[in-house]
Amino acid sequence: MLRGFFIILLFQLAGTGFVANQFRKFRSYKETKKYAQSLKLCSKTEWASHTKSDSFPKDIPANVSQKYKNEWEGWGIFLGTGFVATFLENINLTKKLKDT
Repeated sequence: MLRGFFIILLFQLAGTGFVANQFRKFRSYKETKKYAQSLKLCSKTEWASHTKSDSFPKDIPANVSQKYKNEWEGWGIFLGTGFVATFLENINLTKKLKDT
């Protein structure tokens, strides 16, 4: 049943150039972070705008925090701004206090 769905989907999308995210080969988190930092963006909002531009690479996911959820360090680290959300600072402080 599922195989038939994909065959129909492929025929419908043939020639459009569209490739579903689950079939795309994306850059690693490290490479994606390096690319993001080269843009000198300052916020998640600026990143979201950039992902909608024609110059946005096809091998980088727009939803980076979800795609790289196991490696995700926060928007400040990802974009290179150094900003860490207050709630993340509190979580890190709590972890440090528990370890001591």
